[in-house]
Amino acid sequence: MLHALGEVWSRFWGFLGRMFISATVGAGPIRRSGKHVILLAIDVVAVATAIAATILVAVPRYAAAEYWDEWALAVGPIALSGALIFYLVGLSRRFWRFVSIVDLALIMSAVLLHTAVSIALLTAVMKAEAPPAGFYVIEYVFAVSLMGLARLVRRFGPQVFAVARRVISGDRSPNDPPALIAGSPDAVELVLRKRELGVLKGFRPIGLLDVSDVNVRRRLRGVPILGGFLSFNHVYNELKNKPNAPTMLVIAATGAEASEAAFVSLASRAAGVGLNVVRAALSENSVDARVELKEFDLSDLLGRAPIRFDAERIALTIRGRTIIVTGAGGSIGSELVRQIAQFEPRKIVLIEQSEFNLYQIDHEIRQNFPKVNVAPVLCDIRDRGHVMSVFAECQPQLVFHAAALKHVPLVELNPCPAVATNLLGTRNVADAARSCRAVAMIQVSTDKAVNPVGVMGATKRLGELYCQALDLQSEREAAATRFFTVRFGNVLGSSGSVIPLFQKQLRERLPLTVTHPDMTRFFMTIHEAVALILHSAHSALNSETRHGRIFVLDMGQPIKVVDIANRMIRLSGLEPGVDAKVSFIGTRPGEKLFEELFDKSERRLPSEIEGVFVAEPSALPMTVLEGLFERLTAAVARRDDKAIRKEIFAVIKDECESDDGTPPAPYAAATIARAPSSQEAAVGAK
Repeated sequence: MLHALGEVWSRFWGFLGRMFISATVGAGPIRRSGKHVILLAIDVVAVATAIAATILVAVPRYAAAEYWDEWALAVGPIALSGALIFYLVGLSRRFWRFVSIVDLALIMSAVLLHTAVSIALLTAVMKAEAPPAGFYVIEYVFAVSLMGLARLVRRFGPQVFAVARRVISGDRSPNDPPALIAGSPDAVELVLRKRELGVLKGFRPIGLLDVSDVNVRRRLRGVPILGGFLSFNHVYNELKNKPNAPTMLVIAATGAEASEAAFVSLASRAAGVGLNVVRAALSENSVDARVELKEFDLSDLLGRAPIRFDAERIALTIRGRTIIVTGAGGSIGSELVRQIAQFEPRKIVLIEQSEFNLYQIDHEIRQNFPKVNVAPVLCDIRDRGHVMSVFAECQPQLVFHAAALKHVPLVELNPCPAVATNLLGTRNVADAARSCRAVAMIQVSTDKAVNPVGVMGATKRLGELYCQALDLQSEREAAATRFFTVRFGNVLGSSGSVIPLFQKQLRERLPLTVTHPDMTRFFMTIHEAVALILHSAHSALNSETRHGRIFVLDMGQPIKVVDIANRMIRLSGLEPGVDAKVSFIGTRPGEKLFEELFDKSERRLPSEIEGVFVAEPSALPMTVLEGLFERLTAAVARRDDKAIRKEIFAVIKDECESDDGTPPAPYAAATIARAPSSQEAAVGAK
C-alpha cells in the first residue's frame, strides 16, 4: 500500500508540471510558464486558506452572511496582489525539492508585504468593520506555515513514503545482491537516498567504505560505515563467510573522481577477490543529481587525469552555423553529432551510407535535442555527384569528415573499397567543401597514417596529404576554405575496437584474443577525442594556424593490449590465467606492434590547446596526387587490387625516401595549387 502511495505521489508532482501545457504546442517558454502558474496558484490557495482559517479561529463573526458581500469584493484583489507579489519576489522560480532557510526567509518577506496590502484592501472595503490587528498576525502565521508546509511536503514527502515502506517491509530484497558502497559521504548518501526512492535498483547495501577511516562505526541512512578504502581487505575478510557476504562493490563517484588512484586501486582489489564492480555514475552537476548504475568503465583506468574542456570556445565555433558530418552514424561521427548538437548549430546535416546507423543517430538527436534542425542524408561519399549536390544544396560552413573504413585486417583484404572510401571519398568531400566555399573542413585521421605498413594507414595518409595540399593552396586565396586534419589513435569502445570484443569474449567465457604480447596502442575515450577535435577546429579558425599543419591529439603513454585484457578480466570479477585466459593469435595483415603519432619528417610543435600538438609535415605536389587519383580510379573500376597496392605504396615510399633526416621544406603553394574543374565551378555557382 505504501509503495503504491509513493508511486502516486511522485507521479502527482510530475502531472502538475505537465498539466498546464498539455493543451499547448509544448514550446519551452510555455512549458516553464505553466509550471510557474501552478506554483503561484498553490501559494495563493495557501493564503486564501490561511485567511479562512483565521476567520474561523479568531473572529468567527466575520463568517456570517452579512459580511459575504465585503469578502466577495476583497477576495479578487487579495488573490491578484498575492500572485503579483509572489511572482516579483521569485517564489515560483525556486526549486521546491531543494527548499532551504533562504526559501523560508523569502516566504516570510513576501507574506509580510502581502499582509500589508491586505490590510489596506480590507480597510478600504470593510471600513469601520475591518478586522483587528490580531487577525492579521494570526493570518500571517497561518500563511507562512501553509506555504512552507507545501514545500516541505514536496521536499520530504517521497522520502517519508520510502522510509515507511522500508520499515514495514524490512527492506527485504532477496533478488538484489548484497553490496558494499564506496565513496565520499555526500556521494554515498545520494546513492542511498536514490535507492530508497526506488530510482536506483540492483543492489542491497550492507556496509559502506569511506574515503578515509575517520567515520568508522558511524551510520549513514542506517547503513554502517565499516572502514576506509585502505581497509577493504580487512572488511571483506570479516564479511565473506557470513550469510550476508557482499558480492558487489558499488563505487559512488563522478567520472573524474573514479579515475583517481584511490578508486582505481579499490576497484582492482575488489575485482581481484571476485566482487562485481559497478559505478553509481553521479552527474557532475550536484543540482541535477541523477544517478545510474553502469559497469566500471575501463576509461576510468587509463591512468591520466581527464582533459579539461572550454565549452564556450566550442560554442563560438558551432553556434548558428550549418554543419555537415560525414560518417554520422559511426562511433566518432555520432559522438561528433551529439556534442555539436549541444552548441545551437543552425543545422546539422548527417551524411551516412548505412540506413540503420543513420536512422539511429537521427532519432537520437531529434529526441534529445528537439530544437536542433537535423537533416539526415543517405549518401555514400564514393558517389561524387551525390556528394557535390548535397553540399551545393546545404551550403555548410563547417564540414567534419569522419567517414572511413578503419578495420585494419578487413581493409587489408579489400583494398578497392578502402581506396574508394578513404582516399577518393575524402577527395570528393574536400572538393565539395571547396566548391561551396565552406569556412573549413576538418578531417578525422589516425595514427596508422604515420609510417603506414597497411592499406588502411596508407589511404588515410594520402587523404591527409590531399587536404594539406588544398590548405596550402588556400593560402593564396582570400576567404578560401581551410582544410585541417586531426590525427589520433584508438578510441575506447568504438565499433570494431578491442574493448567491445573483449567484453563479448568475457560474457561468453572465451579466451581474450591478443595478437602479440608486445602489441601497444594509444587509447583515448570517444568523448575526449571528439571534444579535442572541436577544440582544434576552434583554434584553427581563430588563431590563424599556419597552412598545411596537422593537429595531433596527446594520447598519453601507449598501453599494452594484453594489460588491458588482464584489467578487464579483473574488473569482471575473474582471475587472469585462472578464470579467463589471454590467447595470443599473432599479428594480422596490415598491423604494427607499435603505433606512432608523428612521422619522422614532421616537426612536433606545441599548441594553445591542452592535450593537442601541432605537426608540420612535408607536402606532395598536387600534380602527383591528381595523377595518382586518376590511376587509382581506373584500378578501382577494374577491381585491380595488385595495381592499387603498387600505386599507393609507391607514393608513400617516395614521400618517405625524400626525407634526409631533417624536415623537408614544404612545396610552395603555387607548386601544389590547381584551379577547380569546370564541373566543380558550376556546382559552386549554384
